[in-house]
Amino acid sequence: MPEKNFVEQLQRGIQTCYRLTKPMRKKRKKIFDEYAAGYFGESAQQVKKPLNMVWRDMSVIVPLIVSQNPKVMVRARILPLKPFAETLRLTLNHVIGEINLRQTLRMVVINSMMYFGVTKTGIAEGGLQVEDAFGYLHDAGQLYCDNIDGDDYVWDVAGRVREEFDFEGNRYRVPLDYIIESGLYKNYDKLSPKYTGYGEDGGKRPERTAKETLRNFEISEIRPYVELYDLWIPSDNIVMTIPSEGQGNEPLRIIEWNGPEGGPYDFLSYHEFPESIVPIPPIYSRLDLHQYINTLARKMGRQADREKTILVYDGAADEDAKRAIQATDGESIRVDNIDRVKEIKFGGINEAAYPYMFWLKQMWSEQANNADLIGGIRPQAETLGQEQMLQANATIGIQDMIWQVHHFTASILRKMAWYIWSDPLIDITVSKRIGAGMNLDVVYNEEAREGDFLDYEFDIEPYSMQRMNPAMRRQAIMELINGIVIPTAQLAAMQGDILQVAPLVKAVARDLDLTEAEVDEWYKSSSEPINTQMGPYQPLQGFAVPKSGQPSDQRGATMASKSANMRQQQTRAGGKSSPPQE
Repeated sequence: MPEKNFVEQLQRGIQTCYRLTKPMRKKRKKIFDEYAAGYFGESAQQVKKPLNMVWRDMSVIVPLIVSQNPKVMVRARILPLKPFAETLRLTLNHVIGEINLRQTLRMVVINSMMYFGVTKTGIAEGGLQVEDAFGYLHDAGQLYCDNIDGDDYVWDVAGRVREEFDFEGNRYRVPLDYIIESGLYKNYDKLSPKYTGYGEDGGKRPERTAKETLRNFEISEIRPYVELYDLWIPSDNIVMTIPSEGQGNEPLRIIEWNGPEGGPYDFLSYHEFPESIVPIPPIYSRLDLHQYINTLARKMGRQADREKTILVYDGAADEDAKRAIQATDGESIRVDNIDRVKEIKFGGINEAAYPYMFWLKQMWSEQANNADLIGGIRPQAETLGQEQMLQANATIGIQDMIWQVHHFTASILRKMAWYIWSDPLIDITVSKRIGAGMNLDVVYNEEAREGDFLDYEFDIEPYSMQRMNPAMRRQAIMELINGIVIPTAQLAAMQGDILQVAPLVKAVARDLDLTEAEVDEWYKSSSEPINTQMGPYQPLQGFAVPKSGQPSDQRGATMASKSANMRQQQTRAGGKSSPPQE
């Protein structure tokens, strides 16, 4: 058992971690404040954010990366294990839905945009006397994957990369009665409940922004909570639970780590810095632009508020002024001297501010991987082809972020698969498709396992966390139909697989908000023999429809498009001029 001074060393290491990250956590808190834009506060002095670029950034990036639960792919290394790999895949997807992994991943992505993202995966433990100590989704024996806030994640600062850490862990709150009654802990006599906002430098947590109206961060809790740390120590292959500093110097619990290699934690970042686990978050790189944009927007707003149009007149032109004021729009009136009554404008937005605002927003979009284009805010090209090229180039940075999240999520799913595989008490029933229109309920438990855990490879389906809108889904289905299904339908029929047109049409109709009853009216049952012979496939001919806001070439190319076509023809001709077109 580790000595008392070892626990004190760990507590000092945690404090060192907090001192190291204090400047970064302070900047993170500032980003969260900009993101919330005073929504959680009630101060009349709150600085306005009329153009909240941080919010716009998050509203584009987060749903683009995570919109739904990931879908697992399980591959068997040995051919006879392929049927059971499908059972294992269905079981994992069932568990992912049960624990609502999508919501955890969204919070992790939000944190990673402003600092870094961390998750902890494991099996929830419980006691005979206390249930739901860690939440109603953390039933005893239930698999979990929790988002770990950046203020709660601690590590050995002597390590330059995670593999060099002597410890890695997280802070959390738990009911004191659970510690006492669960039978899992000891040495808890020095623990005292905390009724205020927990954590070192509590004012730097995002929770402080969300609870800004609570003075001194006072919270009245229904039952007492204490603050603990779970620390994974790779060298000893143990997970140790210790109290926070000043709450005791003995371990509360020590268990052997029998989980996957790499520990229970997964770490997400996008822009790494050499020899530092703390990355440079994406939002931080464009925070100055956000502030400049809003400073200018507030200034333009003040100028607009000062704008006014007034009527001035000479002292001898009282009657003329009264008639001018009382006249309705378009009415003719008589004045004795038109030069003695004048309309004068004051204030108004400086015209030079508009190009500067446009430049700032353009720079923000470039810093944000062309967020305007990705978010569909406005087209940026004259032709459909140019727009597609811009879209492809704009997504280079976004695609890198998506794949970082992909690998991060795949690591989580491998941990989940290991826990499911090694759990002797698991018993889950899933519906398995065994043929056309045929499903069979199968049970996954310890007796049903086939092979060894290392006989399977686990990954996630690419882009399975991105939800396609109906238009994109319909386009993808039509490309699949025209490009693969119809050209191979005759060959499939020769092999005994006849294309079922009605279900295919119904699948597309759902994206058009049509009911199956409406589609059924299009078909009439027939008892006559069906001729499955098909002629050669001829793809439909047509023209591309440009996106909204783009000029169409349907009635004649634009000047930009004509120039692009001319350059393309010259390139194909080896640099020679093309013959004149009639």
